[in-house]
Amino acid sequence: MARRLVVGIDLGGTKVSGGIGDLNGEVFHTLEEPTDTTTAQSVVDQVVGLVRKLASVDPAGEVAAIGVGVPGITDSDTGVVIWAPNLPNWHDIPLGGTLRAEFRVPVLVENDVDVAVLGEWWKGAGQGARNVFLMAIGTGLGGGIIIDGKLYKGSTGVAGAVGWFVIGEDRLFKEEYKAGGSAEVLAAGPGIARRGQARARETSSIMTKLAGGRIEDITSRTVFQAASLGDPAAMQVVEDTARYLGIVAANVISILNPDVLILGGGVAEAGDIIIKPTVEVARAHAQPFSAKHVRIERALLGNRAGLIGALCLAAQAVGT
Repeated sequence: MARRLVVGIDLGGTKVSGGIGDLNGEVFHTLEEPTDTTTAQSVVDQVVGLVRKLASVDPAGEVAAIGVGVPGITDSDTGVVIWAPNLPNWHDIPLGGTLRAEFRVPVLVENDVDVAVLGEWWKGAGQGARNVFLMAIGTGLGGGIIIDGKLYKGSTGVAGAVGWFVIGEDRLFKEEYKAGGSAEVLAAGPGIARRGQARARETSSIMTKLAGGRIEDITSRTVFQAASLGDPAAMQVVEDTARYLGIVAANVISILNPDVLILGGGVAEAGDIIIKPTVEVARAHAQPFSAKHVRIERALLGNRAGLIGALCLAAQAVGT
Protein backbone atom coordinates (compact mmCIF):
# COMPACT_ATOMS: atom_id res chain seq x y z
CA MET A 1 0.00 0.00 0.00
CA ALA A 2 1.34 3.42 -0.98
CA ARG A 3 2.15 5.74 1.91
CA ARG A 4 -0.20 8.68 2.25
CA LEU A 5 1.31 12.09 1.58
CA VAL A 6 -0.03 15.64 1.73
CA VAL A 7 0.71 18.72 -0.36
CA GLY A 8 0.72 22.27 0.98
CA ILE A 9 0.69 25.43 -1.13
CA ASP A 10 1.44 28.94 0.15
CA LEU A 11 0.22 31.33 -2.55
CA GLY A 12 1.32 34.96 -2.41
CA GLY A 13 1.17 37.99 -4.66
CA THR A 14 4.86 37.73 -5.59
CA LYS A 15 5.75 34.06 -5.04
CA VAL A 16 4.11 30.69 -4.60
CA SER A 17 5.76 27.93 -2.58
CA GLY A 18 4.76 24.34 -2.11
CA GLY A 19 5.83 21.28 -0.20
CA ILE A 20 5.04 17.60 0.11
CA GLY A 21 5.28 15.68 3.35
CA ASP A 22 3.71 13.09 5.60
CA LEU A 23 0.76 13.36 7.97
CA ASN A 24 3.08 14.19 10.87
CA GLY A 25 4.48 17.31 9.25
CA GLU A 26 7.81 16.00 8.01
CA VAL A 27 8.53 17.87 4.77
CA PHE A 28 10.27 15.84 2.07
CA HIS A 29 10.54 18.32 -0.77
CA THR A 30 9.73 21.99 -1.46
CA LEU A 31 9.46 24.18 -4.57
CA GLU A 32 9.17 27.94 -5.02
CA GLU A 33 8.33 30.05 -8.06
CA PRO A 34 7.52 33.70 -8.80
CA THR A 35 3.75 34.05 -9.03
CA ASP A 36 2.57 34.23 -12.64
CA THR A 37 0.16 37.15 -12.34
CA THR A 38 -0.47 37.49 -16.09
CA THR A 39 -4.16 36.62 -15.59
CA ALA A 40 -6.38 35.11 -12.92
CA GLN A 41 -6.30 31.77 -14.77
CA SER A 42 -2.51 31.79 -15.05
CA VAL A 43 -2.28 31.79 -11.25
CA VAL A 44 -4.72 28.87 -10.98
CA ASP A 45 -2.80 26.95 -13.65
CA GLN A 46 0.46 27.59 -11.83
CA VAL A 47 -0.92 26.19 -8.57
CA VAL A 48 -2.19 23.09 -10.38
CA GLY A 49 1.19 22.65 -12.05
CA LEU A 50 3.06 23.04 -8.77
CA VAL A 51 0.90 20.39 -7.10
CA ARG A 52 1.52 18.08 -10.04
CA LYS A 53 5.30 18.55 -9.76
CA LEU A 54 5.25 17.86 -6.02
CA ALA A 55 3.05 14.79 -6.46
CA SER A 56 5.62 13.29 -8.84
CA VAL A 57 8.49 13.58 -6.34
CA ASP A 58 7.74 10.26 -4.61
CA PRO A 59 6.42 7.63 -7.05
CA ALA A 60 5.87 5.24 -4.14
CA GLY A 61 3.64 7.73 -2.33
CA GLU A 62 0.06 8.81 -2.88
CA VAL A 63 -1.23 12.35 -2.34
CA ALA A 64 -4.15 12.05 0.07
CA ALA A 65 -5.09 15.75 0.44
CA ILE A 66 -4.08 19.29 -0.50
CA GLY A 67 -4.04 22.43 1.66
CA VAL A 68 -3.71 25.96 0.26
CA GLY A 69 -3.19 29.35 1.89
CA VAL A 70 -4.16 32.43 -0.13
CA PRO A 71 -3.84 36.19 0.55
CA GLY A 72 -7.55 36.89 0.67
CA ILE A 73 -11.02 35.98 1.89
CA THR A 74 -12.11 32.38 1.33
CA ASP A 75 -15.19 30.22 1.65
CA SER A 76 -13.92 27.30 3.71
CA ASP A 77 -16.79 25.02 2.73
CA THR A 78 -16.38 25.36 -1.03
CA GLY A 79 -12.74 26.36 -1.45
CA VAL A 80 -13.76 29.46 -3.40
CA VAL A 81 -11.47 32.47 -3.05
CA ILE A 82 -13.96 35.31 -2.67
CA TRP A 83 -11.43 38.12 -2.99
CA ALA A 84 -7.64 38.32 -3.09
CA PRO A 85 -6.52 41.92 -3.69
CA ASN A 86 -2.88 41.05 -4.43
CA LEU A 87 -3.80 38.67 -7.26
CA PRO A 88 -5.16 39.82 -10.65
CA ASN A 89 -8.97 39.80 -10.89
CA TRP A 90 -9.29 37.23 -8.13
CA HIS A 91 -12.97 37.40 -7.31
CA ASP A 92 -14.94 34.18 -6.73
CA ILE A 93 -12.16 31.90 -7.99
CA PRO A 94 -13.09 28.20 -7.48
CA LEU A 95 -9.55 27.15 -6.57
CA GLY A 96 -10.59 24.31 -4.28
CA GLY A 97 -13.00 22.87 -6.84
CA THR A 98 -10.40 23.06 -9.59
CA LEU A 99 -7.85 21.16 -7.50
CA ARG A 100 -10.42 18.58 -6.40
CA ALA A 101 -11.44 17.93 -10.01
CA GLU A 102 -7.82 17.62 -11.11
CA PHE A 103 -6.45 15.41 -8.33
CA ARG A 104 -9.56 13.69 -6.88
CA VAL A 105 -8.56 14.29 -3.25
CA PRO A 106 -9.88 16.51 -0.43
CA VAL A 107 -8.76 20.14 -0.73
CA LEU A 108 -8.94 22.88 1.91
CA VAL A 109 -8.36 26.56 1.07
CA GLU A 110 -7.93 29.21 3.78
CA ASN A 111 -6.67 32.74 4.28
CA ASP A 112 -2.88 33.01 4.54
CA VAL A 113 -2.80 34.36 8.11
CA ASP A 114 -5.17 31.60 9.26
CA VAL A 115 -2.87 29.08 7.60
CA ALA A 116 0.17 30.68 9.25
CA VAL A 117 -1.33 30.37 12.74
CA LEU A 118 -1.99 26.70 12.00
CA GLY A 119 1.68 26.32 11.11
CA GLU A 120 2.90 27.99 14.30
CA TRP A 121 0.43 25.98 16.38
CA TRP A 122 1.41 22.68 14.73
CA LYS A 123 5.18 23.02 14.52
CA GLY A 124 6.18 26.44 15.84
CA ALA A 125 5.80 28.74 18.84
CA GLY A 126 2.28 27.53 19.64
CA GLN A 127 3.01 23.80 19.91
CA GLY A 128 1.16 22.11 22.75
CA ALA A 129 -1.26 25.01 23.34
CA ARG A 130 -5.03 24.86 22.98
CA ASN A 131 -5.66 28.57 22.44
CA VAL A 132 -3.31 30.58 20.23
CA PHE A 133 -3.35 33.98 18.56
CA LEU A 134 -0.88 34.96 15.83
CA MET A 135 -0.45 38.70 15.31
CA ALA A 136 1.02 39.09 11.83
CA ILE A 137 2.77 42.46 11.47
CA GLY A 138 4.09 43.14 7.99
CA THR A 139 2.77 45.25 5.14
CA GLY A 140 -0.56 44.82 6.89
CA LEU A 141 -1.68 43.93 10.41
CA GLY A 142 -3.83 40.85 10.86
CA GLY A 143 -4.39 37.88 13.09
CA GLY A 144 -5.14 34.16 13.12
CA ILE A 145 -6.98 32.40 15.93
CA ILE A 146 -6.88 28.85 17.30
CA ILE A 147 -9.55 28.10 19.92
CA ASP A 148 -9.65 24.71 21.65
CA GLY A 149 -7.26 23.32 19.06
CA LYS A 150 -9.33 24.43 16.06
CA LEU A 151 -9.02 27.30 13.61
CA TYR A 152 -11.59 30.01 14.37
CA LYS A 153 -12.73 32.18 11.44
CA GLY A 154 -15.86 33.90 12.75
CA SER A 155 -19.27 34.12 11.09
CA THR A 156 -18.03 35.55 7.77
CA GLY A 157 -14.45 34.24 7.75
CA VAL A 158 -12.63 37.44 8.72
CA ALA A 159 -12.07 36.94 12.46
CA GLY A 160 -8.70 38.23 13.67
CA ALA A 161 -8.74 41.52 11.74
CA VAL A 162 -6.88 43.41 14.45
CA GLY A 163 -5.66 46.01 11.99
CA TRP A 164 -9.14 47.51 12.36
CA PHE A 165 -8.76 48.03 16.10
CA VAL A 166 -9.23 51.70 16.96
CA ILE A 167 -6.26 53.15 18.83
CA GLY A 168 -7.34 56.20 20.82
CA GLU A 169 -10.46 58.32 20.47
CA ASP A 170 -8.68 60.82 18.22
CA ARG A 171 -8.23 58.02 15.67
CA LEU A 172 -11.96 57.51 15.06
CA PHE A 173 -12.68 59.95 12.28
CA LYS A 174 -9.60 60.15 10.07
CA GLU A 175 -10.39 59.43 6.43
CA GLU A 176 -7.18 57.44 5.90
CA TYR A 177 -8.31 54.79 8.40
CA LYS A 178 -11.41 53.78 6.41
CA ALA A 179 -9.43 51.60 4.02
CA GLY A 180 -7.14 49.79 6.45
CA GLY A 181 -8.09 50.50 10.05
CA SER A 182 -6.22 52.81 12.38
CA ALA A 183 -4.01 50.14 13.97
CA GLU A 184 -2.79 48.90 10.58
CA VAL A 185 -2.25 52.38 9.15
CA LEU A 186 -0.17 53.34 12.19
CA ALA A 187 1.70 50.19 13.16
CA ALA A 188 2.22 48.01 10.07
CA GLY A 189 5.37 48.36 7.97
CA PRO A 190 4.20 51.13 5.62
CA GLY A 191 2.88 53.15 8.56
CA ILE A 192 6.21 52.87 10.37
CA ALA A 193 7.94 54.06 7.21
CA ARG A 194 5.56 57.03 6.82
CA ARG A 195 6.08 58.11 10.42
CA GLY A 196 9.83 57.72 10.01
CA GLN A 197 9.76 59.90 6.90
CA ALA A 198 7.71 62.54 8.73
CA ARG A 199 10.17 62.65 11.63
CA ALA A 200 13.13 62.88 9.22
CA ARG A 201 11.54 65.93 7.62
CA GLU A 202 11.09 67.58 11.00
CA THR A 203 14.54 66.97 12.47
CA SER A 204 18.04 65.81 11.60
CA SER A 205 18.13 62.01 11.58
CA ILE A 206 20.49 59.25 10.50
CA MET A 207 17.46 57.67 8.81
CA THR A 208 18.00 60.03 5.87
CA LYS A 209 21.62 58.97 5.45
CA LEU A 210 20.72 55.28 5.69
CA ALA A 211 18.15 55.84 2.94
CA GLY A 212 20.78 57.28 0.61
CA GLY A 213 19.79 60.86 1.28
CA ARG A 214 16.24 60.33 0.03
CA ILE A 215 13.68 60.73 2.80
CA GLU A 216 11.00 59.11 0.63
CA ASP A 217 13.09 55.91 0.56
CA ILE A 218 12.99 55.45 4.33
CA THR A 219 11.38 52.09 5.11
CA SER A 220 10.43 50.36 8.33
CA ARG A 221 13.75 48.51 8.14
CA THR A 222 15.55 51.87 7.93
CA VAL A 223 13.69 53.05 11.03
CA PHE A 224 14.69 49.97 13.05
CA GLN A 225 18.29 50.17 11.84
CA ALA A 226 18.55 53.83 12.84
CA ALA A 227 16.91 53.17 16.20
CA SER A 228 19.44 50.40 16.92
CA LEU A 229 22.17 53.00 16.30
CA GLY A 230 20.62 55.33 18.88
CA ASP A 231 18.97 57.85 16.56
CA PRO A 232 16.45 59.79 18.71
CA ALA A 233 13.92 60.37 15.93
CA ALA A 234 13.88 56.70 14.94
CA MET A 235 13.76 55.61 18.57
CA GLN A 236 10.63 57.72 19.05
CA VAL A 237 8.96 56.09 16.03
CA VAL A 238 9.81 52.62 17.40
CA GLU A 239 8.53 53.58 20.86
CA ASP A 240 5.25 54.77 19.39
CA THR A 241 4.96 51.62 17.26
CA ALA A 242 5.52 49.39 20.29
CA ARG A 243 2.81 51.28 22.14
CA TYR A 244 0.33 50.81 19.28
CA LEU A 245 1.16 47.12 18.88
CA GLY A 246 1.16 46.57 22.63
CA ILE A 247 -2.33 48.03 22.92
CA VAL A 248 -3.56 45.75 20.12
CA ALA A 249 -1.95 42.75 21.83
CA ALA A 250 -3.42 43.75 25.21
CA ASN A 251 -6.90 43.90 23.73
CA VAL A 252 -6.47 40.47 22.12
CA ILE A 253 -5.25 38.99 25.41
CA SER A 254 -8.17 40.49 27.31
CA ILE A 255 -10.77 39.30 24.79
CA LEU A 256 -9.48 35.80 24.00
CA ASN A 257 -7.47 34.80 27.10
CA PRO A 258 -5.06 32.75 24.93
CA ASP A 259 -2.37 30.37 26.13
CA VAL A 260 0.07 31.87 23.62
CA LEU A 261 0.17 35.12 21.67
CA ILE A 262 2.67 34.96 18.82
CA LEU A 263 4.22 38.02 17.21
CA GLY A 264 5.11 37.32 13.58
CA GLY A 265 5.62 38.98 10.21
CA GLY A 266 8.36 41.17 8.81
CA VAL A 267 8.11 43.86 11.48
CA ALA A 268 8.48 41.32 14.28
CA GLU A 269 11.67 40.09 12.60
CA ALA A 270 13.30 43.34 13.75
CA GLY A 271 13.73 41.47 17.04
CA ASP A 272 13.95 42.72 20.61
CA ILE A 273 14.00 46.38 19.63
CA ILE A 274 10.26 46.07 18.86
CA ILE A 275 9.27 42.79 20.57
CA LYS A 276 10.42 43.67 24.09
CA PRO A 277 8.60 47.04 24.44
CA THR A 278 5.50 45.62 22.74
CA VAL A 279 5.35 42.81 25.30
CA GLU A 280 5.84 45.27 28.16
CA VAL A 281 2.91 47.40 27.00
CA ALA A 282 0.72 44.36 26.40
CA ARG A 283 1.30 42.92 29.87
CA ALA A 284 0.79 46.31 31.53
CA HIS A 285 -2.60 46.92 29.91
CA ALA A 286 -4.21 43.49 29.42
CA GLN A 287 -6.68 41.94 31.86
CA PRO A 288 -4.39 40.99 34.79
CA PHE A 289 -5.22 37.28 35.06
CA SER A 290 -4.94 36.83 31.30
CA ALA A 291 -1.72 38.87 31.22
CA LYS A 292 -0.17 36.66 33.90
CA HIS A 293 -1.21 33.44 32.16
CA VAL A 294 -0.31 34.17 28.54
CA ARG A 295 3.01 33.36 26.90
CA ILE A 296 4.03 36.01 24.39
CA GLU A 297 6.45 34.57 21.85
CA ARG A 298 8.16 35.59 18.66
CA ALA A 299 7.14 33.39 15.72
CA LEU A 300 9.51 30.49 15.13
CA LEU A 301 8.76 29.46 11.55
CA GLY A 302 9.27 32.78 9.78
CA ASN A 303 8.19 32.68 6.14
CA ARG A 304 7.75 28.89 6.38
CA ALA A 305 4.66 29.24 8.57
CA GLY A 306 2.32 29.42 5.59
CA LEU A 307 3.72 26.30 3.97
CA ILE A 308 3.72 24.30 7.21
CA GLY A 309 0.19 25.52 7.93
CA ALA A 310 -0.98 24.45 4.47
CA LEU A 311 0.43 20.98 5.12
CA CYS A 312 -1.41 20.99 8.45
CA LEU A 313 -4.64 21.84 6.61
CA ALA A 314 -4.09 18.92 4.27
CA ALA A 315 -3.32 16.55 7.15
CA GLN A 316 -6.54 17.64 8.85
CA ALA A 317 -8.46 16.98 5.63
CA VAL A 318 -7.17 13.40 5.61
CA GLY A 319 -8.48 12.95 9.14
CA THR A 320 -11.99 14.22 8.33
